[in-house]
Amino acid sequence: MTRSFLHSAKFYTLTQIVSSVAIFLRNLILARLLSVDDFGIASTFAIVMSFIEAFSTIGTDKYLLVTKDRPNKYVLGSAHFLFLVRGILVSIMLYLMSGWLARVFGVPDLEWAYQVLAIIPFLKGLTHFSYVLQQRDGEYFALSMFELSGQLASLIVVAIASLYYVDYQIALYAVMTTMILPVILSHSYARGCTYSLLPDKQDLILMLKFAWPIFLGSILIFAVLHGDKTIVGAYYSLSELAIFSIAFSLLSLPAIVLVKLYTSLYLAPMAQECLPGSPINKPIISGVVFHFVIIGFLALSGFSLLGQEVITLIYGERYEPPQSMVFLIALAMALRLMRTAPSLLAIASHNPVFGLKQDLARALAIIPAFYLASAGFELEFFLWVAVFGEVIATILGFWLVRGLLGSELTLYRITGLYLYFLVFVICMFFASNAGGTIWIVLVILLFSWLVFIGILFVIFRSLLESSLYIIKKVH
Repeated sequence: MTRSFLHSAKFYTLTQIVSSVAIFLRNLILARLLSVDDFGIASTFAIVMSFIEAFSTIGTDKYLLVTKDRPNKYVLGSAHFLFLVRGILVSIMLYLMSGWLARVFGVPDLEWAYQVLAIIPFLKGLTHFSYVLQQRDGEYFALSMFELSGQLASLIVVAIASLYYVDYQIALYAVMTTMILPVILSHSYARGCTYSLLPDKQDLILMLKFAWPIFLGSILIFAVLHGDKTIVGAYYSLSELAIFSIAFSLLSLPAIVLVKLYTSLYLAPMAQECLPGSPINKPIISGVVFHFVIIGFLALSGFSLLGQEVITLIYGERYEPPQSMVFLIALAMALRLMRTAPSLLAIASHNPVFGLKQDLARALAIIPAFYLASAGFELEFFLWVAVFGEVIATILGFWLVRGLLGSELTLYRITGLYLYFLVFVICMFFASNAGGTIWIVLVILLFSWLVFIGILFVIFRSLLESSLYIIKKVH
């Protein structure tokens, strides 16, 4: 491989695929090796790690990426200082919460494990942001290694630890490796700037002004993504949490990878199209929005029809989820993917409060979901509330960024796409729950896609051109 390939967006895309495979294999080994209850305990570790990630997302890296002028050493020092202070505070908070978390998840004797996890935010706060500057310059090698290293190393740790342990401790060691190794490598691949913790007051003010909506939004996203798991862990059994976590993680893994990929490749170009005086035609923004709509259709059709069989085949019959659970998680994932575009556009246009409002609308659905769980309702009702929350958040997200979409992409066109998505959802619901032969299911799926493709060519041809444009742009 040539140096140009290693630093290209193509290599970053490849490492995201490899990272996804590593995560999948790690979870597969854990699911096959551990008992269902032990895998449920491992799922609580994942929830805690997601909590740490949520409090780590304070927007400093995104600020460095989208700010108009290339960050100097003072801006970088301010970013490092802010990120480290965040890490120290989260470590203290997580340590104080460890006993409460152990009791909530029904494993009071594992308080020590949550205390061990509390050291991670502090260590993560020592991350060197040089890889962000390299990404800003169109070089993705450091970013690729930063995101890939932890996943590959944790897979190796699971494989080795499985020779000595057959319980939740394997997952604990894997989680520690996943979070800590990238911090070390961020310093190893630093180039052109030294690590500094000297903040500039003006830069800190600008960062905090930019970052606070992103930070609050990340907390809301945690409530959305893992609030459901937390409620399931608190009000249902560990075995039910394990099955729910398996289905959720397998179906959401492609979504997580795609969001990270599009953020890394297109956030900076989208920011350029949002600058004052930019042309009214915004092909990158239009293309990204359209891509996520297509991805949503693909996610729903693939996951809802094949998800149950794939989960059972890979993880075994003891983790087989109900078809209704698979369909509703697939629908929620599809809607979440489709509303990623307005979230990215909010950040690119320096209006992160738009994304905050969208996430708040989705997070409010946790309230009725909590009530249903505490009242003893089945998981299916719980998941319908999640779907409704995604619908509301999607509508609000596109309404807030309506003035930034460009001339090719109007609210009328977006509404048309979503109206057909509603028809598509109904078709997939009957196809996945009809209980007919595979041929009937395939006929329904094929007909739905043929109609959709016809609509695209007749009505949305310019959006197709934009989607091809942004694919060529990264090559």
